[in-house]
Amino acid sequence: MLDIKYIRKNKDKAINKLKSRGDFRILIEKVLTVDKEYRENLQKKEEINSERNKLNNEIIKLTGEEKKKMIKKCTILKKDEQKNELNFKKINKKKLELDIEFKKIPNIPADSVEIG
Repeated sequence: MLDIKYIRKNKDKAINKLKSRGDFRILIEKVLTVDKEYRENLQKKEEINSERNKLNNEIIKLTGEEKKKMIKKCTILKKDEQKNELNFKKINKKKLELDIEFKKIPNIPADSVEIG
């Protein structure tokens, strides 16, 4: 089975090598697009979680008006987190479907293997 990391780094090489086994260019492009969306969304999700944790730790130390401002900021961040979570679920579903298709791509032939 192919490694997605290898395909990310060597997309053109993989597509050219696989030509002898069929046309997998479109499938590889789809998989890489969804993989990129997934990784970007995951990173955003982790950044939001980190920011919320920082804010929560700061809220504990604050009092009065400053505490209210931080709570308001946290509420806004929570809404962003919910939007991102919905998007993440959609992308994750697409990724899972494409992972099944990705497994259908054959291994890349070694350089020593002759075509035909």
